[in-house]
Amino acid sequence: MRDIKEKLTSGKNTRNIQSRKGKSFGFQILGFGSGGGAAALAPYEASILVIGGGGGGGGSTGNNGGGGGAGAFVPATVTIDLDTTYPVTVGGGGAGGPPSSGCGGNGSNGGDSGFNSSSTVAKGGGYGAGGGCPSGGSSSDPGGGSGGGAANPNRSAGSGGSFGNPGGSGGSPPQPGGGGGGAGGAGQPSGNGAGGVGGTTPLIPGTYAVGGRSTGSTPSTSNTGNGGECQGKSNKAGLSGGSGVVFIGVPADHHPIVTVSPGSNTLEPQPDGSYTAKFVTSGTFVLGS
Repeated sequence: MRDIKEKLTSGKNTRNIQSRKGKSFGFQILGFGSGGGAAALAPYEASILVIGGGGGGGGSTGNNGGGGGAGAFVPATVTIDLDTTYPVTVGGGGAGGPPSSGCGGNGSNGGDSGFNSSSTVAKGGGYGAGGGCPSGGSSSDPGGGSGGGAANPNRSAGSGGSFGNPGGSGGSPPQPGGGGGGAGGAGQPSGNGAGGVGGTTPLIPGTYAVGGRSTGSTPSTSNTGNGGECQGKSNKAGLSGGSGVVFIGVPADHHPIVTVSPGSNTLEPQPDGSYTAKFVTSGTFVLGS
């Protein structure tokens, strides 16, 4: 894992979209106005992180299904302008697949998250394959996340996009399916079935976009982008993936003129005096003047 002091990190597939002036984290004031000798507030460049919803885990019958893939983990640097409203979309987690005779149902792909409409998009993770079913679900570019795990041998795991990793391969029954891919690594194949590791960010410390296990029973936490788990070969439904989340950095002096809505979204203080806007549901980010 790279040093996270200067970069948003999600393993080997991380892409840091840097500004023309080379900023990889923090804020860069872009200009000044007149204001009685004091520097007026100006547009700034902010680090953001957009994470898609995790894919749902596969349902199981006598055979294990696969774990769901994590949502895309997309870091970027964007210009935040004064007197501008930015739409923010938070994708939901994919539903877990139902059990059924012969072939436990596939899960569902996670929902897409985004900042400022289509300018920065993080797609949802691919679904985990149902027990005895064909392939795990894929997440494609642009903004692609991780793929879901496969259930049986000779079946394809879901492929990952540029901001994710592929799911793990399945095995012959009674072996479990493969784990879903995560932001920092591929899902593990049958016999282990662990989900791929996630990514971290200094915007809000924590680990996000972890792939779902193929033999788990732990529900995904909301607003993590984690993939949903398959509950083994016990004729149970797969578990839903975690919903996505969007983080936007805010310098201390701009904090008084920033508004986030609806009220479930928050501005959280950081140790260096800056703030991070945390979007747990779709809404708007407004920089006033």
